[in-house]
Amino acid sequence: MITRRSRATWQGAVGLAAVALLVTACSNGSGGTAATGASAATSGVTINVALPADPPPQAALDQFTKDTGIKVTWSNSDWDSLQTKISAAATAKTYFADVTNVDWSRAGQLGKLGWFLPLETYLDANALKSDMPQLGSFTLDGHVIGVPYDSSYMVTTVNTDLFAKAGITTMPTTMDDYTNDLKQIKDKGVVQYPLNIPFAAAEGLSTYWYETTQAFGGTILDAKGKPQFTDPGSAGYKAAQWMVDAVKNGLVPPGNINVNDSQ
Repeated sequence: MITRRSRATWQGAVGLAAVALLVTACSNGSGGTAATGASAATSGVTINVALPADPPPQAALDQFTKDTGIKVTWSNSDWDSLQTKISAAATAKTYFADVTNVDWSRAGQLGKLGWFLPLETYLDANALKSDMPQLGSFTLDGHVIGVPYDSSYMVTTVNTDLFAKAGITTMPTTMDDYTNDLKQIKDKGVVQYPLNIPFAAAEGLSTYWYETTQAFGGTILDAKGKPQFTDPGSAGYKAAQWMVDAVKNGLVPPGNINVNDSQ
């Protein structure tokens, strides 16, 4: 979720996340207030929302309660931990949350496992398609697994002050430029480790590789889902090699081997 986590990547790309109801009904809560648009089914209800994002402003949540009668309890968890919690709860067939994250990278898995209520029974999915063209990415075998709520644009973030201290005045436009600039920052003693890649075996590492592969001009899979990274001349192979070399050459802190993106 992007919003699902902060990711430094080389080239822009779109990632989507979605919210979905877990295999539970809304939990009945107490202390609900009368709402202008509430029905008997929603007035006084409390729902638990678990997402890898900060909650909306309290005024927005209060307005939602006023309009629907539903009180929202919001929990913020880093993306990797949230996926573990979802999987553990669903496997144990226990309640976790009423609304949670369905990441674009897990829509297929979650759909096949049947862990989420099919949302087309609760909303008019066809009416949403014109405003949410990404809805198809969260639809499997005719069932809507999640509703897109965020479009996150992946970009590289650099500290321009550090670039300036190293004598770099123009931002890099190629991977060679980028690599040389990072080496220059390190060689001039501006920063010992100028590049931050989360190397723990988690989603952040995978996403960094996806985006670096795109920066090298290729994709991980072809249109038929076949791997495109096994050949040493492929973009995926070059991207993985570039990332490994970044550690070996001291551009990335050695401790990052056990660091994930939320850290």
